[in-house]
Amino acid sequence: MWTPCLAVITEKAAGTVNILDWFHIMIHLSNAIDVGHADEAPKLKKRKEPLLTKSH
Repeated sequence: MWTPCLAVITEKAAGTVNILDWFHIMIHLSNAIDVGHADEAPKLKKRKEPLLTKSH
Protein backbone atom coordinates (compact mmCIF):
# COMPACT_ATOMS: atom_id res chain seq x y z
CA MET A 1 0.00 0.00 0.00
CA TRP A 2 0.94 3.61 -0.34
CA THR A 3 3.26 4.64 2.54
CA PRO A 4 1.26 7.75 3.59
CA CYS A 5 -1.90 5.63 3.71
CA LEU A 6 -0.20 3.07 5.95
CA ALA A 7 1.04 5.90 8.20
CA VAL A 8 -2.52 7.21 8.67
CA ILE A 9 -3.81 3.71 9.42
CA THR A 10 -1.05 3.24 11.99
CA GLU A 11 -1.83 6.59 13.59
CA LYS A 12 -5.64 6.33 13.61
CA ALA A 13 -6.01 2.61 14.23
CA ALA A 14 -3.03 1.73 16.44
CA GLY A 15 -2.96 -1.88 17.52
CA THR A 16 -4.94 -3.19 14.55
CA VAL A 17 -3.78 -5.63 11.92
CA ASN A 18 -3.18 -4.26 8.43
CA ILE A 19 -4.49 -6.64 5.77
CA LEU A 20 -3.55 -5.94 2.17
CA ASP A 21 -6.19 -6.58 -0.43
CA TRP A 22 -5.80 -8.73 -3.54
CA PHE A 23 -5.17 -5.68 -5.75
CA HIS A 24 -2.10 -4.58 -3.76
CA ILE A 25 -0.76 -8.11 -3.45
CA MET A 26 -0.93 -8.51 -7.24
CA ILE A 27 0.85 -5.18 -7.76
CA HIS A 28 3.75 -6.34 -5.58
CA LEU A 29 3.86 -9.72 -7.30
CA SER A 30 3.83 -8.12 -10.74
CA ASN A 31 6.64 -5.75 -9.76
CA ALA A 32 8.73 -8.67 -8.49
CA ILE A 33 8.23 -10.52 -11.78
CA ASP A 34 9.22 -7.40 -13.74
CA VAL A 35 12.42 -7.03 -11.72
CA GLY A 36 13.28 -10.69 -12.27
CA HIS A 37 12.60 -10.38 -15.98
CA ALA A 38 14.74 -7.25 -16.24
CA ASP A 39 17.62 -9.10 -14.55
CA GLU A 40 17.35 -12.22 -16.72
CA ALA A 41 16.56 -10.74 -20.15
CA PRO A 42 20.10 -9.44 -20.87
CA LYS A 43 21.59 -12.81 -19.88
CA LEU A 44 19.28 -14.66 -22.24
CA LYS A 45 20.02 -12.29 -25.12
CA LYS A 46 23.74 -13.07 -24.81
CA ARG A 47 23.13 -16.76 -25.49
CA LYS A 48 23.84 -17.92 -29.01
CA GLU A 49 20.79 -20.13 -29.43
CA PRO A 50 17.29 -18.65 -29.19
CA LEU A 51 15.14 -19.88 -26.36
CA LEU A 52 11.48 -20.83 -26.70
CA THR A 53 11.17 -19.80 -30.32
CA LYS A 54 8.71 -21.80 -32.40
CA SER A 55 7.80 -23.85 -29.34
CA HIS A 56 4.15 -24.30 -30.20
